[in-house]
Amino acid sequence: MSKPLHICVNYSEGLNYVERLRSVQERYPEGRLCALVPAGYPISATEKALVDEVMEAEQAHYSPREFRACWAHVRRIRAARFDCFIVVFRSPQLRLLAALSGAPRCECWGADNEILPLSRSVPVALLARLLHAVRGRLVYARVWMSVHLWPVHATKRPEV
Repeated sequence: MSKPLHICVNYSEGLNYVERLRSVQERYPEGRLCALVPAGYPISATEKALVDEVMEAEQAHYSPREFRACWAHVRRIRAARFDCFIVVFRSPQLRLLAALSGAPRCECWGADNEILPLSRSVPVALLARLLHAVRGRLVYARVWMSVHLWPVHATKRPEV
């Protein structure tokens, strides 16, 4: 008999974390689930019942500007040697965290339980983060130009 998968489900605000944990438990009934939650997160009795262990992060939020704290967080995740790392939101930062986790399998579980495999390649995740930032700057520039450089012409309203 093979050993059960060691699965980490990263907490993300905005989605029902309990539902994601239930979905993961249904898909991997033999897996050992670990909930990775932010510091000070009040884990409920329901969440405790669904997981085998809880790993609490040292901080509530991490910023790429705080490199040492981020790297310490990644080292703790890598030290746990997860077989599968699951995020529940497909942001560039979470895709990078999944790639850095060292897990052989990385997945993103959407709100409708759609499972998307994530790249384990750190350069691909870094490139996605960079492209996301560039796209955001371009959209901002376009909005700024439309407000400041391209005047809105007055139009006649049709008479009713």
